Amino acid sequence: MKRFFLMQACILFSILCLYSGDGSAEEKNAARPCGPAMKADSLKGLIGEIGGLKWDYSGPYSARNSGVSADIDVPGSLSLSAKDIPVPASCLKRDDCRHAPVMVIPKGFKGITCTQTENLLGVDHCVAAKLSGTTFRLRGKMIDTHPWKWNFVPVLEFLAPCSEPCKPGEFRCAADNTCRTGFNGYCRNCLELPAKNCACLNEKGPLPEGTRCTWFISGDVICAGACRNGECVIPETSSGDCGPCCR
Repeated sequence: MKRFFLMQACILFSILCLYSGDGSAEEKNAARPCGPAMKADSLKGLIGEIGGLKWDYSGPYSARNSGVSADIDVPGSLSLSAKDIPVPASCLKRDDCRHAPVMVIPKGFKGITCTQTENLLGVDHCVAAKLSGTTFRLRGKMIDTHPWKWNFVPVLEFLAPCSEPCKPGEFRCAADNTCRTGFNGYCRNCLELPAKNCACLNEKGPLPEGTRCTWFISGDVICAGACRNGECVIPETSSGDCGPCCR
């Protein structure tokens, strides 16, 4: 019990340190300098870079920063198929993981064109692309799709180069110089705070005490409660058992 309260105190302290006097969110650390780009002038070289990625499990509950590659420069023209992408070993060991990756390419990405798509869960994902005179970074994720046919799908994300500025409304993660489109994802996957704490924060600071909040504990289980001391807490029940949200 003592260890639990100590951990909560540490989380609360880290939250308070994220905000300046005017209440706006600050980066935990200074942005990392961009390193040299890796040149990929062949499909084999590009596949080698993909093979070195760290594929983390990711869902609306995850609270860790998935690693990204260094800048990858493709000076010529390459064709990349999803079939060329090595399936992560952690996926191959599971029967509930789809053993066929897909790609996510931001709309209008300079020098990258999706040439073939496949529909998964009602969304068209890229399974073949042409790369020509472009620079990008890569991130591998095992996306939680539970309770679908597969619980996880390996997704290869194309990201902007390290030095490219974020768009208005995006949040820049100092840890890897990536841009996040929503504060909750930025809070969990950049600042690495627990989902129940991020549920009681926004870009301006902690939400008022008693604010209604929700957070995911799995791909298909969401908990609801109210903000108490920077954490989303569910109300007590007459039986004292509030199910998986309290475990």
